[in-house]
Amino acid sequence: MLRTIALAVLIGFVSAAAIAQQKLAPSPSPAGPAPGTTAYTTKYMDALEKANRDYENLTYDPKAGMDALNQAYSDAYQAYWNAETVLGDEAKNTPEVKAAAQARDVAEATYKRFADDPKNYGNPSEEKRLEGLWHKAIAAFIAVRNRKANEIAAKRYPGAFHPPIPDSRIAAQIKKYEEDKKKAEAEKKAQEQQKTEPKKTSCAPGSGAAGILNNVACQEQHAGSGN
Repeated sequence: MLRTIALAVLIGFVSAAAIAQQKLAPSPSPAGPAPGTTAYTTKYMDALEKANRDYENLTYDPKAGMDALNQAYSDAYQAYWNAETVLGDEAKNTPEVKAAAQARDVAEATYKRFADDPKNYGNPSEEKRLEGLWHKAIAAFIAVRNRKANEIAAKRYPGAFHPPIPDSRIAAQIKKYEEDKKKAEAEKKAQEQQKTEPKKTSCAPGSGAAGILNNVACQEQHAGSGN
């Protein structure tokens, strides 16, 4: 259930109003269903379906402006992120994910207990091994949670759990953003490489002992002027 489009891409072209609401975790209503329940998940899946439908309808409107289109696309992506969150919360209540969470917590406690004990400071290899096991347990937990969340979505809301599909105008903005980003990164890399290259001077090698001494003095003068 990894996100298919990086957050940076979305931030690159949506409006300021859309950026302000990025990746906000859904919060339950005091009188509403509790997180992790079917009713709570359904509430956000319904919101996702509506947001995707509103965005899709707008893509068919030739009079729709880019600001409205960008906002609708951002709203639909926000609804997708919210649905992803609540699906994950519900998946955490399954026995398989609970077991993975317990294994993750045990691995973390084992690593921290070893790393915090002064008598183990001289055994960095074992500390590194335990840290690696902890990170593997985290990855295993995430994989199981995402798989169970996808299973819930596929079984209970078939075809509904997906991000908005960019139309030609949105896709063009994404493409331009990615191209501009690559160009900026290439320019930055070129500038950094230029800073690390040795400065060329116009000092002639000269000949004989006098020529060598003059060349050394010239090089020192150029080096000094660059500091």
